[in-house]
Amino acid sequence: MEINHNKQIVGLFKTLIEKKRLGHAYLFSGMESSGKGETAVAIAKLINCEELKESFCDRCPTCLKIEGRSHPDVITIDNEFGESIKIEQIRNILSQVKLRPYMAEKRVIIIENIENFTQESANALLKTLEEPSASSLLVLTTSDLEKCLDTVKSRCHIFLFYPLAHEKLVGLLKEGYDEKPEKLSFSSQYSQGCLGRAKVLLEGGFFEEKNKIIDKFISQGINTDQMKKMLEDKKKTKDFLNIIFSWLHDALLLKTGMGLDNIVHQDRLADLTSFQERYSYEELTGLKDHLITIHKMFNEKFNVSISMNILQSLLKV
Repeated sequence: MEINHNKQIVGLFKTLIEKKRLGHAYLFSGMESSGKGETAVAIAKLINCEELKESFCDRCPTCLKIEGRSHPDVITIDNEFGESIKIEQIRNILSQVKLRPYMAEKRVIIIENIENFTQESANALLKTLEEPSASSLLVLTTSDLEKCLDTVKSRCHIFLFYPLAHEKLVGLLKEGYDEKPEKLSFSSQYSQGCLGRAKVLLEGGFFEEKNKIIDKFISQGINTDQMKKMLEDKKKTKDFLNIIFSWLHDALLLKTGMGLDNIVHQDRLADLTSFQERYSYEELTGLKDHLITIHKMFNEKFNVSISMNILQSLLKV
């Protein structure tokens, strides 16, 4: 599995393994889809690969099982959409830390998004970190380091995953995808420099879907039927809010004459120019602020229907 811009971190871990200086717990911090989980899986391969030379082979039975998430000694907990990581999940997994691995050289436990821990879960993890096992390695990830308990952070080696520059990411995408420049540029800008997220955007038809959403938004706003259908699907609601937020942000950049370099929707520049001309700077700022409020309400699981209706009333369609 190619890690690309996180190869340096993987190389560092290879050195630690060779010198027998591998710690018992690591915390990877960076934006969503910045390669934290993929790097954790790569480290599990480095530790346990049957044909390790310059790097893991990615073809031996162990590497293939780890890649397919079917290896009994490489365990991953990943909670989507910000759901709390429950104490039962943590206790079940951490109970295996002190046991000898079934097949592997070392058991690797990957726990993603630890900022979503409940207090009980965090306390259970802390106990494990205070009593490490030589037979297991803990790799934790977070998209929000500030939300993680200081006591957990202090017991881990922390690695920071930084986003790629726009030109660098577009170059990497060109190597793997035969797509139009505007599609590659959008995926790079919208992903905020995260290679994993940019790949998901390119492979999942997101470019085409976002243009459908923008077409409806600039011509109709948010109609009642569309809103009801969308709110039934948490992912679609999140995508809609993020797309419209980026559209309004672009409109403000144009309105203030900030240049085109940071425009996300460069493929819709004519529509974007026409849209921002309908509004004053204050009106666009008001729309963006209201959308931020809706986003916060959505994340906190409040009903956003009324706020959506207010947003519709502010639009000039």
